[in-house]
Amino acid sequence: MSARSNLSRIPALLAASLTCCALQARAESMETLYEKAKLEKTVVLYGAGPTGSHDRWIKDFEQRFPGVTVAFTGGLSTDLNQRIERQLASAAMETDLAILQTIQDFGKWKKAGALLSFKPEGSEAIDPAYKDEDGAFTGVSVNTIVYAYNTNLVPSADVPTSALDFLKSRFQGGLITTDPTEDDAGLAVFTMIVGKYGWDYMDKYMAQKPVFVTSGHAAVSNAIFKHAPHPNAAKLYLTWYLAKEQQSRSGTFSPRSDVTPPPGLEPLSSYNIDRGYRALVSDEARLTQLRARLRSYIGRR
Repeated sequence: MSARSNLSRIPALLAASLTCCALQARAESMETLYEKAKLEKTVVLYGAGPTGSHDRWIKDFEQRFPGVTVAFTGGLSTDLNQRIERQLASAAMETDLAILQTIQDFGKWKKAGALLSFKPEGSEAIDPAYKDEDGAFTGVSVNTIVYAYNTNLVPSADVPTSALDFLKSRFQGGLITTDPTEDDAGLAVFTMIVGKYGWDYMDKYMAQKPVFVTSGHAAVSNAIFKHAPHPNAAKLYLTWYLAKEQQSRSGTFSPRSDVTPPPGLEPLSSYNIDRGYRALVSDEARLTQLRARLRSYIGRR
């Protein structure tokens, strides 16, 4: 199925991929870190999202730094963060570095003292909006959440330009979205929509007979933990991943101000973007309330 995202014509919800680091607040060169990492031999990485989104970076890293391997565990953020919680609770940390969707976990872990500050080489080029002021976590990519459509089924004249367009009769029975009661990104999108059009929108949207699926999306947070067993290897991976060379070929927007946007796209400042994702998902009381209200609509199917 061919699909295109409609980024330039509608508001986009912004989610920054963050890296939480439990390391020293001092930049070291990659070569210096490499010498230390070779003694540790490995880095244990937990990564959310499709495994394929991590595979090429792991392969490139291991080729660039022979002698340092990546032990990777993939899965959903909501599963991986629970494994990390158990490690923290038992004071038996196995994970060095975590790349997750659940940004709120990193703020919580920082507050609990589970993370140390680390500002990797080149971090001064990262927009302050995409990094913790103390260096506890930092963005590694910036992902826009936008509407997408099947180009084989939707002619250009009918491409939705706002959430209201999905209420047109031609889209009845043809809408698919992640379940906002299960996925934070989906919840944030619907929160933005009802904030603009009111909760009556949900009655009209549900009348369109949408299909809800449970699925994760691109990982949005990355952390190195205070008691990581291989801290130098973790610092090396993060420093390498954030370097301009890697960021320039990521295929997504970069948190670095010196990296150009993906081909065919304008700088993020050119778009009408909602930047409230991190604040929303960090407010657990509001999240609980919103999930319950959205579930009252979805549960009527």
